[in-house]
Amino acid sequence: MQIEGRTLREASHAYRENLNRLLVHTMTRTPLIAVNERNADVVRISFRRGGFSSTTTLASRYGPINLYLRQTLDAIEGQRERIRLRVIDYQYTITPLGADDPLFRWEFVRFPSSGSFWCRHHLQGPITINVGASNSVNLNDWHLPTGWVPIEEVIRFCIIDLGVPPLDTSVDVDGVPGWHARLLESRLRSASALDL
Repeated sequence: MQIEGRTLREASHAYRENLNRLLVHTMTRTPLIAVNERNADVVRISFRRGGFSSTTTLASRYGPINLYLRQTLDAIEGQRERIRLRVIDYQYTITPLGADDPLFRWEFVRFPSSGSFWCRHHLQGPITINVGASNSVNLNDWHLPTGWVPIEEVIRFCIIDLGVPPLDTSVDVDGVPGWHARLLESRLRSASALDL
């Protein structure tokens, strides 16, 4: 299934609705909002508060965490006079409540600026890494390569590793949790739908 429409607005609305259905069945009822950027042919999808991109707070086994999800999308030609969505950049962060910096920040930039030779898909965070016996580096100083990170995998990380209670607690006859089935369904739709 392609995520497409006659216009960028139509296609991004369908995509945003798919993500909101996923979120409401996995870990938050805070909706993502799509905003067309002024004088640009892009849409930004994120949580919003007071007109600005924002976070939603989740209860984890380690205490409250703020989750930030943002994607910037544009449109490329599809079939039959329709357009398809393409991700221009994304940023997903997890920040313990009260912390200044995100603990984890996954980023992707399709078109880095001139002279930016770092990994386009990367992970950063204020984590000290020991390199050798006497050298240490802050992970924020590196762009640790990750490959493409789907929103569904960030949600899975929050539920499994951070202990965020899933909102869909149903279990099917084979013992598969409902939240897990929702993640798989969404991933199958979006894996082929966005021009990654």
